[in-house]
Amino acid sequence: DPAQHDDHLIGRPAMIVASTIGTRPAGLLLAGSGLVLTAFVWGAAIPFTSTLLRSFDATLLPALRFLIAAPVLVLLTVGLEKRWPFAAPLPWFRVLLLGGSMAAFATCYTIGISRSDPVTAAILFTGGPIIAALMAKVMYRTPCEPGLGVAVLRAVGGRVFRRTCASA
Repeated sequence: DPAQHDDHLIGRPAMIVASTIGTRPAGLLLAGSGLVLTAFVWGAAIPFTSTLLRSFDATLLPALRFLIAAPVLVLLTVGLEKRWPFAAPLPWFRVLLLGGSMAAFATCYTIGISRSDPVTAAILFTGGPIIAALMAKVMYRTPCEPGLGVAVLRAVGGRVFRRTCASA
């Protein structure tokens, strides 16, 4: 089970999600609704970021996003878990490594959107799940899903189509 491999990386939240949702119809509806909402929010992130870049610098915007999100996520965790989310002692090396990686991703993501148009950025990010599947295969020896080849063809085809339409 791939979720077992993640437990040592993300700890308790993985177990909470698995035990909370379960296989009950209400849990599946909640999970499906959450994923659909996430897809809408994620899909809207590129055009919203593009719009925000008219008013903010590409290196300042990711910092503002994290400064707003961090307290909200801590409060949400405290409200849902009824406990302080930070275990003592914190593994500072891992915290700094993860934080630095997230900051680098958010900054590169925002700079990428600022230097291209939103449609091209969205098409490029369709490769994310493919990269995630390949990383899971390498890191955890998780077998690739049968439809991965089709996904690769669709992602590459979308990029080629976009380039062809842009040059026409």
